[in-house]
Amino acid sequence: MATLGLKPYYAIPDTGVKMMSQLLREHGYFCTNSDKTDYQFREPRTAWDENSSRAHWRHRPPGMPFFSVFNLEITHESQIWTTYAKNFRYRPGMETDTAQTWNWDDPLPGGGQMPLLVPEDLPVPVPPYLADTEVTRRDIRRLYSNIQMMDEQVGSLPRGKRLLYDSGIRVPMIVAWPDGRRAGQIDSSLFSFVDLAPTTFRLAGVDLPAYCEGQAILGEAAAPPRDYVFAHTDREDEEYDRIRAARDRRYKYLRNAFPERPYYLPVDYREQMGAMQELLRLRDAGQLDDVQADPYELHNLAG
Repeated sequence: MATLGLKPYYAIPDTGVKMMSQLLREHGYFCTNSDKTDYQFREPRTAWDENSSRAHWRHRPPGMPFFSVFNLEITHESQIWTTYAKNFRYRPGMETDTAQTWNWDDPLPGGGQMPLLVPEDLPVPVPPYLADTEVTRRDIRRLYSNIQMMDEQVGSLPRGKRLLYDSGIRVPMIVAWPDGRRAGQIDSSLFSFVDLAPTTFRLAGVDLPAYCEGQAILGEAAAPPRDYVFAHTDREDEEYDRIRAARDRRYKYLRNAFPERPYYLPVDYREQMGAMQELLRLRDAGQLDDVQADPYELHNLAG
């Protein structure tokens, strides 16, 4: 942040507003976080029973219900161009006192790279908003390899983060019930991140606070399916923008408050990625294709 000339700051929640974990703790839940806290506000001391790289629901008293968060950062965009040992911490025994821990920027031993699980000769899909070159395809193979490793731990490319296209806001929501109900089913209901807290509270039998936004989408107290979901972006690291989006099952509307600003904003963090550097190289060389395909939201249909 300092290199960008920005001062770190944190938002201050309204008086009486509590984190999900605080409310669940008040209702008898053992709550842990491992171990990212990028909330844009400082969490209170009462937020978690445990908050560390070894935090785990296995540390709870016998029979106590739990709410545990594990941040699988191996698919973070930074892992396209670099490798941090911390992202390999989710292994059997990671919660024990003797388990190896790392800081965020600790490199792999010997400066090694994560294994590339997708063979070099295997074709990979290149979305039309990226340059179809070997540099980009290598980054995509790296991302898919990281996803495979993340899947094992469980047991965004340019335009995929910070913007409101579906490539950025359509993320997987996976639910596993203890009794195996609805296993393998795909639910196409519209779901927003603001629905996560009320859904969790309802399933846990916790009354919703008056300030809680969103609606429950699962369980006996589920609300009727949504007709629309909404999204917004205001700041992208050192760049500022203001975009709002509304989406139903078929259509998406985006409103740009600053239409004079380009779709691409120069974010230093993102430009460390090979695929991003390739886009800029081809842009400067005048070699970018002009491809329009509605599923990728490249064509403005507002008119």
